[in-house]
Amino acid sequence: MPGHSSKKQSQRTKGNVRPSSSSQAAQLLTASGGAQPGLIGFGTLTGGPAFVPVSSTLDDADTSLDSDFRIVLRKLAKKDSTTKIKALQEFGALCKEKDEETVKGILPYWPRIYNRMALDFESRVRETTQNSMNCLVLRVRRSLAPHLKTLMGSWLLCQCDTYPTVATAALQSFQSAFPPAKQVDALVYCKQESVQFLVDNIVNQTSSTLSDVSCTEAKDRESKYNRVVSSSLLALRKLMVTIPADQQTSIVEQLTLLLDSAKFWKFGKSDVQTIRSSMFSFLSGLCEMQSSVAREYSSKLSPFVLHAIDEKEPSLCYYVWECVLSVTKNIEDSWSHVNLQKAFWPKLKALLENGCYGNAVVIGPNLLPLLSQIPVEKMPRPDTFYEDLFACMKLGISQDRVQASTSECNALVLAWMECLQFSVNKLSTASPDVTSHLILDQVLPLVQTSLCESSASLYRSSLYGKMASLVSNLEITDCAQLDELSSNYWNQLAIFIKEKLETEQSSAACNKLTERVVYLVRCIIYPETGLKSKSEKVKFECEINDSDANSVSDSLKKKRVLSKGTELFLQKILLDSFLQAYNHWSVEHLKLFSQIVELEVTDNTMRDIVECYPGHEVSDQTPSDQFAFNVCLPWLSKLQGTTQSQEGIKYLINIVCTFISSFEKSSSLILLEKLCESLTDLDAFHVLLEKVLQSHKSLPAVKEWLKSEKLGEKLICTIKEVCQLSMATSPVEEERIVHGWNIISLVLSAADDADPAVDRDHIHQILSTIHQSLLSLANSRSTDRVNTSIKFVSQAAHNFFSSLKCCLMLPAAGDLLLALFTICLDSSYDITDETLELCRSACLCGVHGLAQCTGVFLQDGVLPKIFDLIKQQVTVTNNMKGFDSVMLMAGRVVETLQESLTDDVITEEVFEEMYICTDISVSHECIGYIVDVDIYTYMDVLTGVYLEMNFDNDTFHITAMMHPSTYLNKIVFGSKQGTMQLWNIKADKMLYMFTGWGSPITVIEQAPAVDVVAIGLADGRIIVHNLLYDETVVKFHQEWGTVTAISFRTDGHPIMVTGSTLGHIALWDLEEKRLRSQMYDAHFSAVSGMQCLSSEPLMVTSAGDNSLKVECC
Repeated sequence: MPGHSSKKQSQRTKGNVRPSSSSQAAQLLTASGGAQPGLIGFGTLTGGPAFVPVSSTLDDADTSLDSDFRIVLRKLAKKDSTTKIKALQEFGALCKEKDEETVKGILPYWPRIYNRMALDFESRVRETTQNSMNCLVLRVRRSLAPHLKTLMGSWLLCQCDTYPTVATAALQSFQSAFPPAKQVDALVYCKQESVQFLVDNIVNQTSSTLSDVSCTEAKDRESKYNRVVSSSLLALRKLMVTIPADQQTSIVEQLTLLLDSAKFWKFGKSDVQTIRSSMFSFLSGLCEMQSSVAREYSSKLSPFVLHAIDEKEPSLCYYVWECVLSVTKNIEDSWSHVNLQKAFWPKLKALLENGCYGNAVVIGPNLLPLLSQIPVEKMPRPDTFYEDLFACMKLGISQDRVQASTSECNALVLAWMECLQFSVNKLSTASPDVTSHLILDQVLPLVQTSLCESSASLYRSSLYGKMASLVSNLEITDCAQLDELSSNYWNQLAIFIKEKLETEQSSAACNKLTERVVYLVRCIIYPETGLKSKSEKVKFECEINDSDANSVSDSLKKKRVLSKGTELFLQKILLDSFLQAYNHWSVEHLKLFSQIVELEVTDNTMRDIVECYPGHEVSDQTPSDQFAFNVCLPWLSKLQGTTQSQEGIKYLINIVCTFISSFEKSSSLILLEKLCESLTDLDAFHVLLEKVLQSHKSLPAVKEWLKSEKLGEKLICTIKEVCQLSMATSPVEEERIVHGWNIISLVLSAADDADPAVDRDHIHQILSTIHQSLLSLANSRSTDRVNTSIKFVSQAAHNFFSSLKCCLMLPAAGDLLLALFTICLDSSYDITDETLELCRSACLCGVHGLAQCTGVFLQDGVLPKIFDLIKQQVTVTNNMKGFDSVMLMAGRVVETLQESLTDDVITEEVFEEMYICTDISVSHECIGYIVDVDIYTYMDVLTGVYLEMNFDNDTFHITAMMHPSTYLNKIVFGSKQGTMQLWNIKADKMLYMFTGWGSPITVIEQAPAVDVVAIGLADGRIIVHNLLYDETVVKFHQEWGTVTAISFRTDGHPIMVTGSTLGHIALWDLEEKRLRSQMYDAHFSAVSGMQCLSSEPLMVTSAGDNSLKVECC
């Protein structure tokens, strides 16, 4: 500077005093007693609890503490969150690396640091603090005990942190420090200090005292304060419910101090939901564990809680209602401090009328416990309280938003029925008139509404099962009036159903009503219908049809013992539906009758029905026998000769089959034989077979009938007729053909454990008939008939090969398989690609089954003949398309054999036999080219290695690879040298060398556009490059270093996302060619995986920190 000499000048100070020195000031402060010795920079840490002192156990902390720990602790004094996170991670690593004595040296200084970091406003700092605590306690174990009281308050608070990851990490460190048997003892040991710390946070601390005002923004201070208050309340509850009852008295003084504070009660009106929910949770725990203290403050506590019963916020409802039930249960005089008429009842009434404001799933289960505690005699209208209550609940159920939600509706209906059951039990003998009103004026109209409503919310709820239990229980009592009430209820419901079925004009409405009546009957008989198992976990709800609402087999459910009134109800429904079906030919009534008979039928009901049948004669047969033989079979014969609905015939067959299980074996056989003889319609015959095959394993009569000669003869005659019709040039009975092939497929797939359900000889004759039909197709001139017939045969054969593997060694099965292979290989058959694929699939299924059955190749078996067919077809094929088709089929056969035979089966001898069988190497001139055909060019049976490529690491060290979209058999390789190569892996040839960009390639990703890829480099550059023209489209550069992952959005927005080694993520706008946004610290380590979800603005990322995140991009 001008005027200064070159000689070094001494530092000038005002007044010529000595320059300031921070080290000298610290020494003077220590010497004067103004501060205790400690780590430099840590003597004035702010934000920690005031009662945690700076350690004075070491005279010279800076020199005695391990140097690595000393450096880390100094880093922890920094204000930057990222610096603190990295320092904490280093601290945890040091705890693992250093010897135990060195780690113990940090203990005197750790409590103050931990208490400060555990309350940090940044959640990642708090989570990392708990991870560091876990590393520390795993090393020091018992040595932590002297410092436990200064740590436990913050430790307990962090276990109740509002961020789940922080709470989980804190709990894990606590569990690492103490075995399960010692965890309660540790809390008891520190209970006084912990409660004092937590109460101090709630009563005395403010946003300014918990944070450093000079370096923390107001928003962060307020957020931290709200979180600390909320977590402190939850921690107090946790402590109360954990420590034993005999240790509760020692914390009463601090709890009293808290409840005396006006500031505490003001938190009940806080705008912060977490504080309010924590407060209700704390008060609930107080009532349960410290009921004597709660009673002392009942005048404040009871109104505060019970007046909040109409809370609408979903996140608060659970805690409010938990607290409501705790107060009413544990504080006997709680109702005396509440204005029932002006405050409680109006709020409860509004809540119920509005369907619990969308919180029925949470509130519903709590309504019955609350009802049991309400003093009805103190309510505004005690005489009509129950009528008013259930009227309000019914109004809430009818709300549109409740009807639109199945879960909400079911929760309200369940609560409504539970409360009704409680009220009826309470009033049944004392007030029968009120009970009658509830049953006939509340329950019955709701059930009637559920049967006719346009939506299915009520119908799918637990209404029917609960209703049946409620009404049936009335008959158990000794009161004649209640017994009459039950009979009256069932009678009115039966009349309503009968009238609605008769008056419904729309077939859709009638069908809906029928399905709901059947479901009602099912719920009456099987109480568990529609109820979800409590052991079920997370499950995606699928939309189901009304007819599929009962998803669990009735045979697996517990059957209800029906009351007299219920039996009469079912009897009336069955009798009415039968008379309507028989006298007026109503298919809907017949359907209703059929489905209810499957659920429940009694001899009394059958007797009444038979007596109503015209031409009834007295007989020694049982009512069920008379109904099946004298009513159903004549009715079925009569219908087949008319143009009546085929659907009605199916229902009649179902009815007849229902009685088979209740008949004796001889009667069942006679019934099945007569039924089979009377059926001339193939669709009806298919229905019969399908029905009996469902129960043939459990019914000996059915099993014997399926193997009988009479059934076999009918099946063979039917199949011959169907095959003839299928091969006809101009079939006139297309529908009959379809039904016939359905029968063939069903019979060929019906198995009885290891044997076919139908006799083996009959199976052989059926297969022979089908085989002969295929052979006759070669002479058919109708292209359409050939295609249709092969399609039917392929479907039936596939069912046979996959289901009846025990019959694959039948000669007819082998002939059928060879015939299908001939069709697959011979291009002269004019069939569609769909039919050809069905035929190929059936053939491969047969090969798979044969290989599994035989275990090895049989030189005189079917498999060698298949390859003989392939060899023969190769030599006669005169066009490339046919040749490719043959070789494709040959390759798929070999693949199937590989999958079918296990490694222990494919011995050297077996392989030689396979090679001999599958060796089809020939030289054949095909459209001007000499083609050497060897199936092992396409498939290496022994090793499965297709290609092996070797590169020199010094010239081309592969670091990334990708298959470009639409580039058949092409792979792009990126190298450490920065160059890139495009290879054809089928030809084992390099097609092109890209000169590169002078930096190692770390990742290659296909762009949404064809020919375009994104290339990530180690120096942070991202190159969007066109492979076809070897031109760069656009370049970007991320300042965080190596690119570790790349992905593209595919929802129409031109956005590319890249990851880095620091865990940061960048989003690039490809259209505007600029950085759009950045996501700092998305992970704590390098981003290892990244994928934008298809057609959505979401991406999934993973990293070395063992986390998987789904974020908006």
